Amino acid sequence: MPFITFKNDPGFDQNRFFCGEAARCGIFFHPHPHHNWFVCAALTEADIHQTIAVADECFKLTREKFRG
Repeated sequence: MPFITFKNDPGFDQNRFFCGEAARCGIFFHPHPHHNWFVCAALTEADIHQTIAVADECFKLTREKFRG
């Protein structure tokens, strides 16, 4: 069961930003890093590709915001 953390993010600001941006795109990740994420068996291959694409964009946005 995966979960996400960002290096040097003691207040989890980057994590919350990343998850918030993903939610704006319809992909819901749990914003607190100590809660496991569960993968639904009903996801289609298209769902997985969409999730990866959104996550990729959200990683870019997070990097731009926090590392300028």
